[in-house]
Amino acid sequence: MKYFLIGRNPGDRHITIDDPTETVSRVHGELSVARDGRLYYADRDSTNGSYRDRDGAWIALKRDYVSPRERLKLGDYVTTADDLLRLAPAPEASAGAIATTGTSADAAVASGSGRRSGNDDPHRLEGEVIWDDNLGKYVTVGKGMNT
Repeated sequence: MKYFLIGRNPGDRHITIDDPTETVSRVHGELSVARDGRLYYADRDSTNGSYRDRDGAWIALKRDYVSPRERLKLGDYVTTADDLLRLAPAPEASAGAIATTGTSADAAVASGSGRRSGNDDPHRLEGEVIWDDNLGKYVTVGKGMNT
């Protein structure tokens, strides 16, 4: 599982949010990408809280799975898990594997016998979050991208 701390100043190799109003805490939350591609968000006892949009109402979010395009509010900063992952640093080349879902294609890449296939892998599922070498960022597999 790959995880990222999120905040105004979470440290190297994590997701930094530019928030001039400072409603986002220094370390506000944590976003994890599980081996199965699901995303898990946990608030890190932030000052102004984390929320998710449920039918136009902001509901407190302490820790739960979130969908890639679900609207999230960290302090006054509104975003999605997808957008947060776009701010994430690239996986380290020395790690020996990509920080995605742990499919057999990923194992081939880690062992050096394959390539990172990104969205063209027929085993990718819609909504799955993967690292795309061609784009140099995390992306969410959408409809028609894995056919």
